[in-house]
Amino acid sequence: MNPGITLVVVMKAKPEKAQQFERVCLDLVEKSRQDEGCEEYHLHRGKEDPNLFVYYESWTSEDHLDRHLRKPHTVCFRANQLEYLEKELEIIYLKMTSQYRP
Repeated sequence: MNPGITLVVVMKAKPEKAQQFERVCLDLVEKSRQDEGCEEYHLHRGKEDPNLFVYYESWTSEDHLDRHLRKPHTVCFRANQLEYLEKELEIIYLKMTSQYRP
């Protein structure tokens, strides 16, 4: 089964806030993985640039993603993002075209 919608979220943390931001991001991972329709939700940190953070997330459907985006933990994260980030996060929406293979 192919996930319905996949997102890549790219974020550049302020250097002095990067460690704290990682903890905030990991908390969001824990909460988001419990949201209905969450297929995958992973946080990555730049190997060469430790201030670069990337979420990779897949949702069963766009409806599930929409519900996730309205959850208090997601709303709070988005509302406070500029406390940690150099600029607003970038969201890239993707649709898988290859066969899903776990």
